[in-house]
Amino acid sequence: MATVDHLENNGLIRSSQHGFRKGGSCFSNLLRFLDGVTRSLDNHDTVDVIYLDYAKAFDKVPYHRLLDKLDKHGIGGKVWVWLKEWLSGRRQRVCVNGCKSACEAVTSGVPQGSVLGPILFLIYINDLDSNPVGSILKFADDTKLFGKANNDYDRQTIQRDLDSLLEWFDKWQMPSTLQNA
Repeated sequence: MATVDHLENNGLIRSSQHGFRKGGSCFSNLLRFLDGVTRSLDNHDTVDVIYLDYAKAFDKVPYHRLLDKLDKHGIGGKVWVWLKEWLSGRRQRVCVNGCKSACEAVTSGVPQGSVLGPILFLIYINDLDSNPVGSILKFADDTKLFGKANNDYDRQTIQRDLDSLLEWFDKWQMPSTLQNA
């Protein structure tokens, strides 16, 4: 797929993302995480880990904002127009026990079950970790933020990173839930 080649060949998807990428997996994500935590523990550091999960992530991606990000990733011209047309004009309805609701316009969400949907999602959340200074790892719509927490400065750094992530979620309309580890 030319779009994926463009993203990978130009290093446009951050190395923190392990989902839906060649050479990326739950296992590669876990290995990088364990390596970072083990190094800290070997240095007798205390480590804090924060797990974030986007609520219905693939359904929340606003089309107009995704199209802006596609353009910023160098995906333009006919491909951009094709993607806009592919996403536009979608409608859906709910059917329960044979009763159907009225059709409603769909203005957000990347199509699930498609090959392209996950790639579009990765592009949308790619800049999630543009501000944090600590360690962050992503696997599709799951994110781990972690770092040493030996003193108040370390803990404040992790808190600033978390605040930065939460600001990103608000700015880009991606509600998240925090999970205690």
